[in-house]
Amino acid sequence: MPASNYRSMKKISILVLITILTIGLVYTLVRYIRMDGFAFAWVLNFLLMFFVLAFTETLKIQLASPYYIDKRWERKGKVYESFGINYFRKLLVLIGWEKLNKKSAPVEKVLML
Repeated sequence: MPASNYRSMKKISILVLITILTIGLVYTLVRYIRMDGFAFAWVLNFLLMFFVLAFTETLKIQLASPYYIDKRWERKGKVYESFGINYFRKLLVLIGWEKLNKKSAPVEKVLML
């Protein structure tokens, strides 16, 4: 079997495993935690965030579309600062999300000129 087919099959296997684990853990969460409480919403949110991160890291899709090029009005970040992006960034660091995602995209302040 050529190496590219092996890598492709391995990637598909990992994606299927991530999907199965996600479904299984969400089922377990629904079964053992009441769905009308804050704890359920909190755990579900971070569980899904973790699996989306695992899924996207496995795919490693190149974002080459013109959609991802900074627009002139975005470059200084004033619009995002007015929506509180700096507070959100600090929250992500406090709850540990930055440590999970540190390898590929650390949460840090980057000035774009």
